[in-house]
Amino acid sequence: MEKREAPGYPGKGRRIRQWSSIAIVMLIAGIVVGSWTVISRMANKQPVTGGKNVATPQNTNKYVYIGYKDVVYKLSERDGSIVWQHALKQPHKPYRLIGSSLQVRVENDVVYATVEYAVYALSSSNGKELWHYFPTPTKEQLQRGIGSVMDLFIDRSLVYVSSPDGGIAALDAHSGIQKWRRILLPNGGPISAVDGMFYLQESGPQGNHILHAIDGATGVERWRFESPIWGNAGFTPASVVNGIVYSSGNPLTALDERTGKKLWEQRLPDRSMYFDNFHIINGILYSSTSAPSILVGGQEEPLDHYLVFAFDAKTGKQLWQSPPGYQFLDVAGNSVLLQTVGITKEYSVQAVNAQSGTQSWKITLIVSPCNAGEFCFSPQVYIVEQQLYVLDGKQPRTLQVFDLRNGKRLAQRPISLPEKEGIGPGVPDNGTLYIRTQVHEGGAYVSGSSNTFWHYVIYAIRFTDGSVIWKYEIGSLREYQEPISQMLVAS
Repeated sequence: MEKREAPGYPGKGRRIRQWSSIAIVMLIAGIVVGSWTVISRMANKQPVTGGKNVATPQNTNKYVYIGYKDVVYKLSERDGSIVWQHALKQPHKPYRLIGSSLQVRVENDVVYATVEYAVYALSSSNGKELWHYFPTPTKEQLQRGIGSVMDLFIDRSLVYVSSPDGGIAALDAHSGIQKWRRILLPNGGPISAVDGMFYLQESGPQGNHILHAIDGATGVERWRFESPIWGNAGFTPASVVNGIVYSSGNPLTALDERTGKKLWEQRLPDRSMYFDNFHIINGILYSSTSAPSILVGGQEEPLDHYLVFAFDAKTGKQLWQSPPGYQFLDVAGNSVLLQTVGITKEYSVQAVNAQSGTQSWKITLIVSPCNAGEFCFSPQVYIVEQQLYVLDGKQPRTLQVFDLRNGKRLAQRPISLPEKEGIGPGVPDNGTLYIRTQVHEGGAYVSGSSNTFWHYVIYAIRFTDGSVIWKYEIGSLREYQEPISQMLVAS
């Protein structure tokens, strides 16, 4: 049986990419298109609303946090040694033959960790438990072993926990005591928590798009906005900037934060497409577009499904749109950086004027597509102040450095990583790049298989010369069945 690709893992003939929980939903729907992994800001599942890249290095002590095999680890940023570790226990045994779940977040000196049937809050300083929350599972959740925890959202003094049945529970962030729980999203959809409000997007019984605005303190709906059927729903959670709520999909909609009244909308004439992955920066809303991908053998993905639009965030007036085949990457000064999507034969970054969309420069990094039957890894792109760092999967491994002002290459530094190890997610901080690599072990995956693994290693790489400062061996995890979280760098 041919091996299937898991979220966050490389697959044959495809490039590894960083996934979010929304991307997992897209994978199930069969509509994911590959793109580069880009690290420029840390955001808690919210569309970016600032205009800065990675901050200037500070003297605050930072640490690397990661969870795997139901244990949370805090590693020294200096030498990779374990500062503390905390095992997570569950009141019920999850069914992990087809998948597993482990998330780690750090917020306000608290480390939050979730597994299928439990939520933990740990002290970031010593790893000791502050509180835990074991939501009562439904009969179906127990029988199927799917768990009672799907995701975690942190806002002000509340922690929200979503469950597979559409339930949302609000917990006191200090004590873990449940304030309220309601079935608010039985059909599923993107969720966001912003400034004491909870926003839920779903498709109604008639296929219409619905956005609910929920009071975070009480769980009571303040308002809802329903729009008639037009195009596909988006996957980006709602965002609030300067009193305006922005909702993804087709149409892209802007609403009054207090009343839910529509201020403006933008529609794509192709109803299969939708606005997604939007960012509000310096008064401009940038949004990439996408569409479901249902292809028969030999067909190629249409590039014109993948565009970047720029709108005035207040009025909705269109400022420009990109050529086909591009996605939004970041903003650097008065330039917007765009990247080609993974289906193109050429992988490149270009800078365009933020107001007009006129191209300033373009960098072509990879011209050969990933061949079928081999493991391929997309470039890792990091934006640190006025420089663009690129680490790609070519051999020998190099860290390329470009000037964001003109696109000129400043340096090319060799990286001493084993050739067989694929490049996974990375985090830049304080002059160091922390990157996780992986190697597939064993044969093709079969559901419930016990002899296929992913072997993980964390490396700390110095930006200035590409040297490896330290490495941390995570080891081999049974494919799909032994969970691993994203890697975080925090104080």
